[in-house]
Amino acid sequence: MGYVFENREFYAPKVVYELQRKGIRVSATNRPFQFKNEEGEWTMGYGTYQVLTHNQPLPSDVLYATLDELAKNTGVDIYSANTGLMADVDFGSPAFKPLEQPKVAMLVGRGVSIPESGEIWFLLDKRFQMRPVLIENPSLTGKDLKAYNVIILANGVPNLTKGTETALKEWVAAGGVLIATGKASAWAGKQGLISLKTKETLLEKADSLSVYRSFADKAEAKAGKLIKGVILNCHLDKTHPLAWGLDQDEIAVIKTNDIIFQKDRDPYVSPLYYTKKPLLSGFLSADNANLLREEPAIMVKPYRSGKVIVFADDMNFRSYFFGTSKLFMNALFYNKCM
Repeated sequence: MGYVFENREFYAPKVVYELQRKGIRVSATNRPFQFKNEEGEWTMGYGTYQVLTHNQPLPSDVLYATLDELAKNTGVDIYSANTGLMADVDFGSPAFKPLEQPKVAMLVGRGVSIPESGEIWFLLDKRFQMRPVLIENPSLTGKDLKAYNVIILANGVPNLTKGTETALKEWVAAGGVLIATGKASAWAGKQGLISLKTKETLLEKADSLSVYRSFADKAEAKAGKLIKGVILNCHLDKTHPLAWGLDQDEIAVIKTNDIIFQKDRDPYVSPLYYTKKPLLSGFLSADNANLLREEPAIMVKPYRSGKVIVFADDMNFRSYFFGTSKLFMNALFYNKCM
């Protein structure tokens, strides 16, 4: 009948991508369900992947061999089922949504963060073998963008022509998914792709501006007000597609910038937000801690037929923040479920 596997393992998206690359149809469930076969019974969480044996381009024995090899190579537990009838969510339920193979491009070049674009390239190309296309061209047309369904702007935007900006907006409007991290989020807001308000960090208190100070203390005083390299605690909505596969209610995020989004009027667009007492490690001034309190770290909004996903922080910091990297990968694979 079919197979299921959860998104708990880090390399679960690698299994999905390899299947999609072979033309195999994969779906994901938007609710947990009780799975049962002859070996036992398990609770499958949000985002559990489903691969049916019928209506696939591969014979059932070849499909089994393919899944078996992928399970061995990635460490992902894949369960088989001889029936689609389950206790609560059957295999034919509308809770299972078909997924689209990510066809990813990332704009690179002057104006884009080299560290962050490098981290994303390493994540997708080396860890997941997804072969993202790196585009270093400030002049693009709708025809150029048509080959992709996900475009990434990594903490900055190249010096794009007006024609390219228009083409990107039309591409999102037609169903594309734009992922903008860090400083690139401001560009998305300026283009009208997402309604986004930010806060200014407090470098000086108003009552201290008239006080004379020693020049020798200037650098240290300013550094004490910046947000640079602190680990913050965030609340995670584990029912949101960006969090599928993560069971905890909180997750640590590293913040290396002064970007603070303001809470949106829509309560469903921010699956990750800083807790009331966000500081876990590093130095954070009391003023900036107050500014960050319960403000969103991620926002997901539709733009006509497409989606815009903005991350305030670096989810793939130095390629070893694996927990938040899963949030980033979910943006690629579950965007049609949002």
